[in-house]
Amino acid sequence: PPEAKPELALRLAQVEASAGDLKAASGTLDKYCREFPRNAALATALFELRLEDADENSEPGRDLLSLEDHLKKTYVDAATWKYYRARRLLKEAAKGENASLLEVERLQSEIEGERSTWSAPHLLQALICRQTDRHVAAIDALKRAILLGDRRPQVFAMLIDSLYREQRFAEASEHLAQMG
Repeated sequence: PPEAKPELALRLAQVEASAGDLKAASGTLDKYCREFPRNAALATALFELRLEDADENSEPGRDLLSLEDHLKKTYVDAATWKYYRARRLLKEAAKGENASLLEVERLQSEIEGERSTWSAPHLLQALICRQTDRHVAAIDALKRAILLGDRRPQVFAMLIDSLYREQRFAEASEHLAQMG
């Protein structure tokens, strides 16, 4: 049925990304984002994938800005749009743009105030802390994100990395065991 297409597209993109074919996953999401422009799950998945690709290519570019604009126009939840704006700006801040980092911190604070039980603002806080080599604060933020339900392997990987950087090896091993 046509209403199942977005969910099936998400699953197909997940399979493609898991197989290491980010280009195919990106193409799938892009195609279905065009077909279902008001589907927030497709748009946010594409944004996440492009963020991951920007990590590897070290250039977020206009593509993320365009996706951010798309989310702002089509997604009703302001906190979600602010979160993805902050993630894009954090990429810019990684290149030494301090104004971007200040804006990310402001957005993070706003998001946490609007949705304190959502894991995303805590993850964002952790990303800010890791980018500024404040691993103790990153550990606390990552633990809050996990406590609030973020069980993605990359979140545990960041936590374990920060714990290792702080030489908290036993605690890192405990969290590694939680991953299975």
